[in-house]
Amino acid sequence: MALTLSILFAASAAVLAGLVLKAIFKSLNPAKVEEYRACKGGWWEAKLNNCQAGLLFVPQQPVNTYTNVAYLAGGFFLMFKLQTLPSYVLGLASLYLCAGSALYHATSTRWAGSLDVSAMYAVFSSTAVYALSALLRTNDALAALLMFVAAALAAYFLRYYYHGTMEVKIGIFLIITYALILSSRYRNQAALFDGYLIATLVLFALAEIAWLLDKAGKFPLPRWGHGVWHILTAVAISILFYTVHQTR
Repeated sequence: MALTLSILFAASAAVLAGLVLKAIFKSLNPAKVEEYRACKGGWWEAKLNNCQAGLLFVPQQPVNTYTNVAYLAGGFFLMFKLQTLPSYVLGLASLYLCAGSALYHATSTRWAGSLDVSAMYAVFSSTAVYALSALLRTNDALAALLMFVAAALAAYFLRYYYHGTMEVKIGIFLIITYALILSSRYRNQAALFDGYLIATLVLFALAEIAWLLDKAGKFPLPRWGHGVWHILTAVAISILFYTVHQTR
């Protein structure tokens, strides 16, 4: 019953977020969207719109925009399911990522791109710190505080240096997270790999493949490559966070 309610809560939150975004986009005047950079991200869905500023409308990339509700759904699912302080921090970071990335793909602007990237750093850095708290066996209150501070620092400082290295930084956060999880399990004399951890590795790998195929214009569904990346990484992040929760 708890799992079913968590899923319903997450799904409802995702639908509500999508409706709110749609209402916001309808109220935007495209002529006032500043620093429009058509196709700057290289996403295939944007290229299908011919990369012309004259075609400006909001959202610019509908699939890439609305698939970001997957991040909010994943974060809110964990909030409802776990009801711990660390899960609330991740839920907040997931909400930030949903909003930032949706605005970026909707408007193709520099300021929204900064929100998108900083939010990604917030999510992945806070997850890494949560894994560290599991290894150090800190209580939930301290873990949540450290997660919040790490997310804020990463979001603020790393966004200035993301050009061409965003994927590398995310990869580093993931490597640190997995290393900390394995260290905790080794200390606890538990199995190093289980179905959950393996699933996250597979999902992140599939997401990266979708990312690369989309960039190359070779994804089977032209508008869905980066959107699939959003969905797969959202699921992977949720499972990874839950894995850390089980390790604590």
